[in-house]
Amino acid sequence: HSITAQPYGTNYMSRPHYVESHRHYSYFEASFPPPNTSFRPIQTRTWTHTSPARIPQYNYPPYKNGSKKAAVKHVHFDLPDSRQSTVKIAIEQRQQDMQLQTPKQQERNERPALYRQPTPLPHRHEQHTSRPSYPPPPYNHPNHQQYHQHHHQQFNNTLPITLPHPRPTIYIISYSTAITRTESATLSLLASQVPLRHPPIPHLYTIDARNIQPPSPSLCARYSGLAPLIQDIVMQDLAAQKAVETAVGELLLRFGNGEQRGREVSMSVCCRAGTHRSVAIAERVAQCVKWEVGRTGGAEGVRVVCRHVHRVKGRGDPF
Repeated sequence: HSITAQPYGTNYMSRPHYVESHRHYSYFEASFPPPNTSFRPIQTRTWTHTSPARIPQYNYPPYKNGSKKAAVKHVHFDLPDSRQSTVKIAIEQRQQDMQLQTPKQQERNERPALYRQPTPLPHRHEQHTSRPSYPPPPYNHPNHQQYHQHHHQQFNNTLPITLPHPRPTIYIISYSTAITRTESATLSLLASQVPLRHPPIPHLYTIDARNIQPPSPSLCARYSGLAPLIQDIVMQDLAAQKAVETAVGELLLRFGNGEQRGREVSMSVCCRAGTHRSVAIAERVAQCVKWEVGRTGGAEGVRVVCRHVHRVKGRGDPF
């Protein structure tokens, strides 16, 4: 009532307005009584509801709900009655296909390539067929392993047997006792570092350098036993000097005259890490042997091969 009671201003209905002649009322519009004034209020915009888009309906021919119905086609498939008849049909078809194939193709299909029997190898020991065969002992027999090794030829060596070098050769091997902790592991390591010969290359003995004074930790972190500085420090120990002198004498004795003369021989040096003391002593033994052979005027000379199996390269080493 407070709004309609106020008088209208001078600008109210100052311009002519278009009034719709026929106004369509929507479903959401409601009619309100006009105010009790001599003037007609302005026509304001009204919000109309827009219905959602409808899917167009096509004019299909009407369905006749009469007594006559459309004809239905029934298709009949001749299926086997049970699984046994299906298997029988498959077997008959397989037999017909096999009859049409050639004999070679039929044999190839019957014996797949993955399961063919390999061609038997020729017998290598045909001349010993008349030798009586002894029955092998049971596997739980206490002497089974000794029996097998004695009566059967062993083929454990995989390296080929090579000819010896024309010059006398000495193999000096250094290794770590922290890695090869058992005697079997040590023997296997020493055998793998020399060429395979028949008879095998003799191994003199092993110098144990674990009781020799090692260099300082700072030098050990920078250099290995290949460095001349590490060799000089290790050779300051009297035990190291005596070990080198004994080894040089034993090696030169192996290359003497007469029956004791040999073409190849090996020895080894070990320490805890296999990097400093053992490598230094092995290198000094090699140097002394070459110097002694050159001093005595050996006609053939000697070839010394040093193999450091577990050496770790230091920061100051060239290789």
